Amino acid sequence: MDLDTKWKSVRESRGFKALCVVLSMVLAFSSVALLSAVMRISGLYNNDAFTDPTVAKEGSLVQTTIFQSELDAIVNDIALLAGQKQLQQKVAALKKAKADSVAAALEQYKKDQATAIRKTLVFYAGLKNQNIANIGKDIPNYKVPTKTIKKVVAEDRDAPGLIRDLQQIVNGTRAGEDYLPYLQLANWLRSSDGVEYYNDSDMRDDPDDLIRNYTVAFTVDGQTVEANEYDADQTLSETIKSAETHIKKLYDKTVVGPYRSAADSQQDMRKNLQELQCLRFYAKDNITGQVVSQLSEGQTPAKLKDAPVYYSKTKAGENLRGADYGARNARSDVAQYLMDGDMSIYVGIDPTVAGGNDMLPDFVELNALCTRMQNVNTVAMTVAAVCLAVLALAFLVLACLGCGHRAGTDGVRLLWMDYIPLELHTAIIAAAIAGLGVVLFGNLFNDLSNYYGYQLSTLYYGGMFLAACGALGAVAWGLYAELTLSFVRLCKSEKHLYKGTLLYYICLGIWRLLCKLHRFNRRVIRGLAYTPRHFKRNMVFCAVGYLLINIILVLLFASFLNGEAPVVGVISGLVGLGFNGFCVGYALRFLFQLDRVIEAAANRTDVEAAHLHPALAAMAGSLRYTNQELHNAVDQAVRDERLKTELITNVSHDLKTPITSIITYTDLLSKCPQSDEKAKEYMAVLTEKSTKLARLVEDLIEASKLSSGNITLHPMVLDLGELTAQAIGEYQKEFEENRLQLVLDPDLPRVQAFADGSKTYRVLENLLQNAKKYSAADSRVYVRVYKQGDFGVFEIKNISAQPLNISPQELTQRFVRGDASRTKEGNGLGLSIAQELCSAQQGKLELLIDGDLFKARVYLPQPKNALPQDTAK
Repeated sequence: MDLDTKWKSVRESRGFKALCVVLSMVLAFSSVALLSAVMRISGLYNNDAFTDPTVAKEGSLVQTTIFQSELDAIVNDIALLAGQKQLQQKVAALKKAKADSVAAALEQYKKDQATAIRKTLVFYAGLKNQNIANIGKDIPNYKVPTKTIKKVVAEDRDAPGLIRDLQQIVNGTRAGEDYLPYLQLANWLRSSDGVEYYNDSDMRDDPDDLIRNYTVAFTVDGQTVEANEYDADQTLSETIKSAETHIKKLYDKTVVGPYRSAADSQQDMRKNLQELQCLRFYAKDNITGQVVSQLSEGQTPAKLKDAPVYYSKTKAGENLRGADYGARNARSDVAQYLMDGDMSIYVGIDPTVAGGNDMLPDFVELNALCTRMQNVNTVAMTVAAVCLAVLALAFLVLACLGCGHRAGTDGVRLLWMDYIPLELHTAIIAAAIAGLGVVLFGNLFNDLSNYYGYQLSTLYYGGMFLAACGALGAVAWGLYAELTLSFVRLCKSEKHLYKGTLLYYICLGIWRLLCKLHRFNRRVIRGLAYTPRHFKRNMVFCAVGYLLINIILVLLFASFLNGEAPVVGVISGLVGLGFNGFCVGYALRFLFQLDRVIEAAANRTDVEAAHLHPALAAMAGSLRYTNQELHNAVDQAVRDERLKTELITNVSHDLKTPITSIITYTDLLSKCPQSDEKAKEYMAVLTEKSTKLARLVEDLIEASKLSSGNITLHPMVLDLGELTAQAIGEYQKEFEENRLQLVLDPDLPRVQAFADGSKTYRVLENLLQNAKKYSAADSRVYVRVYKQGDFGVFEIKNISAQPLNISPQELTQRFVRGDASRTKEGNGLGLSIAQELCSAQQGKLELLIDGDLFKARVYLPQPKNALPQDTAK
């Protein structure tokens, strides 16, 4: 336990962690230096020295890429010196062929130019109105053909005048150089001041894809020479004359120029070759017989075979130290042109002889380096570098064990760099390591290996190169170690790892922004909350805000989608769709809630106002209050009606017994002998009034029973005509006493009804009494019985003695009379009782008033097997 405590104290100490990091960087320095040395050897021989130990052991000077590049440069200069006469002849021949070559190239240019002009005119002639954004001003002069040769594009009479002219030009111009006069028009169309158009996906070739960068080719001695520098600004030439001048310059530059330059630089090449002490050569141009040599007088090219490095070029090919040799990239096209002809070159090089210049250095140090590298085991160096890298990683792991802790303290302590967001921290370290890699491999390694590569044997250059590589590798490893230790400290700390990421900070910032927007939105909504006084103002604010936001989004979408920032346009479009979707959803939600309120109002039910819009919530509250008041009023009316019915019923029953007694005793008194006439008269009045009172009590009891539903029916098949005749027979005399003529069809039809006989008779009796009481004197009362649909109908109509300033609905209410002065007899219950009796028998009572004409119809259901009216007798 004590040992564990000591080990914990050691690994958490600053010195131990610093020592581990330093040792890790030192090991990384050594590993990178060794790998750089092996990499340099691989680059020197252009072969893999990491896994093949023979690359360095069997390597020699002539196998190095540097020597072969320098040899190609030497052979290049020797060939140019030996071919001076041939070059002068070539230049003269090219100048002589200039006129014909330029003319041929110009003709080809005209064809290409005419093709481009035609494509341009055809494109713009095919534009439709919906594809044109703008037509500029200052249109160049052009001539429109009068005749149509071939229908290339369809004529559009609704197109602008310029487009119609282009259509006629295209349709009236032959293919070929006839389009050249329209060169300036084509340039204007494609310029910024020309025709702007919408680049729809359904359109044909865009002008940007048309021919505009021309390749001018010259044919000289049966060979084609291309000059790809014409029209660097990628526009059509303004005139054919300027194109001809430019083509002539191109000919001098691209065809004649290389040969003239090679012929003019022979003095510099001869001087560079003479300063190279290790070099001896002999070259002869077998075509012109010209010879260049550094051999002493009397020596032959065969003497050069004794040199340590021997190169020869003859018709049989190129040979280096007895093996075939292929040239690299250091030879010019002119030199290769001369060597492809009949030319012999012999070169001898002694790499132990010093002396050279900046253009052609000697090979002493490079040769010594290759000799020393034969003792180097590159595979062992690679293995050692890998082992050192593993050890560096192990020391980094040891440093990670105690990072974040300090001896004698608890918990994990974070450093300032640990508070940098993890992604940003990683990006910074990765960028720094990538920059060091660029410096190491892109600049330092490339420069040292190419320029000073053959001088690695010296302490200055070799040591500097390896030290620089190792230092850069150690720094990169140190940066990686810092990132790793920071990551480990975050993992050990109580702070969650995700809270140290840039994504977390971004999401947290967005969340806080949304919370602020939500609070602001709530304040705005409170300000726009529904109140009857400010509803119109709030609606105006919302409508104006909606229009302004949509206008801004549309402008952003239109401005950026086809501009330099299409992403902004796409985002604007998505935001616009989201905003309008939200507004439409909010409106639909409002309409759905309004539909709920309307449905509740139609059904006279309540609706929950908790989640409703404030305006609808106010409406729902008002509807709830109205429904409650209506229910209270209905309940009160029902209670009042019940109390009234109970009162009438009780009073009627209480009055029925004494009235019956009065009628009985009045009848008995009337049968007693009376000598006094006045007493007889008083007795008759008493009998009449008591009978009327008994009838009133009976009507009240009947109405009470009908209201409470306490009525018993005995339905049967009745002959409605026979029942009508019986009722009329009983009231015929009374009608005559009231000076009324009762008109009834003498042949009453047989109309059947399924109803209670006594209750139906009571209905007929009430209607006849009503007609008797309220009909005008000396008038007729018409009675009919007939069948209508599934009902048997009893109809009575009469002329009222008084104006009927009352509706049929009011007449069927209790205690309502057509005689407002109540001078006629009656109690206002007859029609009400008749209506309720009809309803109780599945029928109905229909009243019609037309001026003074009063009409009443009783509808009673017929039995299922009723006889047809036309067969009844």
